[in-house]
Amino acid sequence: MTAVNLDVAVPPFQANVEDTKTMSLLQIVRQKEEIEAEVESLCNLMFQLNKSRLQYESTVEIVNKPNSLKDALPTVIPLTSSVSFLIQMYVQGDVCKANKIILSVGSDYQMEVDKETAINHFLRKIQRIKTKINMTQNILAAKIVERERLRKATAEKYIEESKKSEMNLPPKFTTG
Repeated sequence: MTAVNLDVAVPPFQANVEDTKTMSLLQIVRQKEEIEAEVESLCNLMFQLNKSRLQYESTVEIVNKPNSLKDALPTVIPLTSSVSFLIQMYVQGDVCKANKIILSVGSDYQMEVDKETAINHFLRKIQRIKTKINMTQNILAAKIVERERLRKATAEKYIEESKKSEMNLPPKFTTG
């Protein structure tokens, strides 16, 4: 399992209290585009967080399996150093009688721990990810509400400006 940076900065949520009635159509459209970009970014973050959560949960499952010669633990063994971020090579293998686990704790640092310590480590990581997922969901929900409000304001402003431009048209002269 590769290390995942869980300290992803969630975009700061700033409640927009600016009244769209006083804004121009262009300002509303720009603000709507910014909110849409933030929603897309938050959706990508949710995907990455859920992917990480599933990886850690499957790791806990694998480590929890009973050890025997016929029920070996599947694993991947690194062939290259983790310093190279571009190309990392692994070989699939099986480990029997895994009472001790080598846990990666940082860039090129590993620590040998027993199974319970490793499981607790992964469970803490899962809990941390779930907290970040909940926080991101709350921010995402608020951003989606804001996006819909700006979409509605854009449509209303467009209709309002269309009516103004129709009223400012020069009168039509008919030749008869």
